[in-house]
Amino acid sequence: MSGASHPEDASLGPDPYGEGQNRKGASRPAWPTREGAEFFCEKLKVSWQGAPQEGETFTWRGKEYEIRTVLTSWREWRTPATVAHKSWRTRRHRNFYHIRTHSGETFEIFLDRTNKAKPEWFLRKRLS
Repeated sequence: MSGASHPEDASLGPDPYGEGQNRKGASRPAWPTREGAEFFCEKLKVSWQGAPQEGETFTWRGKEYEIRTVLTSWREWRTPATVAHKSWRTRRHRNFYHIRTHSGETFEIFLDRTNKAKPEWFLRKRLS
């Protein structure tokens, strides 16, 4: 897909504490978005390397989910709004995926490639 930002990005506010936690590190409830999706942005444990595929699993909040299908994917290379001096060095490098699990839930997950030595997977939001 294209390198442009995803159209749903405009409906999401900033995550002030990051990774689905409040300032004391406790889990916080999801942020609802205008589309009715729930925003989390929490780290995932994944069973794959590279792009997610049918049959692969990920663990979120202690529960394992099996991917039934990857619905869509795209890349993003934008600079966070909080960065004063925008340059190629301050851009985020993320691969996004909409996936459907065998339990019927649809999620948006992403691989944060900012740290090339240690890329990390996140669950951004639950779409259904």
